Amino acid sequence: MTRNRLIERTMGVVLAVLLSGTIDALPSFAESSDDSTDAEPKGFFTRIELAHGYKTAKDVFQTDRYKPDRPSTVFTPDVDAIYVVFEILPRENPAHILGQLFLEKGDGRPNDTLLYEEGVYLQTSQDSGFLELPRPTDGWVPGNYKIRIHIGERVTQASQLGTLRFKVVPSK
Repeated sequence: MTRNRLIERTMGVVLAVLLSGTIDALPSFAESSDDSTDAEPKGFFTRIELAHGYKTAKDVFQTDRYKPDRPSTVFTPDVDAIYVVFEILPRENPAHILGQLFLEKGDGRPNDTLLYEEGVYLQTSQDSGFLELPRPTDGWVPGNYKIRIHIGERVTQASQLGTLRFKVVPSK
């Protein structure tokens, strides 16, 4: 691992700890030498799922709680949007969660093409949220997609917490 990469990872860990207010939020990639930003996000999230939609319920404090509706990692081209529904650790500071949608590989189009970016700002009272990733302008082409999940107001290599993957398959 290069010195610069080690510094970027360390900064990402420090950022996650500062935003969460707890040492338990240390991402698992802190001690790993592999490219864990390509793995599913862990540490800051208690739950993160892809779904066709979301459901809202009130918790005991009358705060909205978001739950995935029809979770899946396989979608068809007719889906209007794909949702990233998550729950995060309690923290002392607000948090920005950002998602970047990429076509990883599909239908002869360029790989790793950024299709959309979505963000959500969570107050300290909010322990759940969602990102809505709408159907791209050209439609969902069959292939492999990925969503890079970041924390913070800007996307940097150090802000990336992990990657979620899904497939779009032709309709039957």
